[in-house]
Amino acid sequence: MVNYTNAATIINKDFKDTEELEGVFSGLGSFSEPPGWPYNGFQGRYDTASWQYERDRNRPVPRRKI
Repeated sequence: MVNYTNAATIINKDFKDTEELEGVFSGLGSFSEPPGWPYNGFQGRYDTASWQYERDRNRPVPRRKI
């Protein structure tokens, strides 16, 4: 399974899916209406920090050579 899917990948424990948060993903900021917007629409922004993969804290991140 590891060779063909990402099933072994662990998502950050702070991530919440739409089933858990009434239709939105974790990280949704407050709604704000854009200035000059002529319609009654809203614009939502997400902070995607909780959407990242869980990483081993003891293992250093490899650096790219320049």
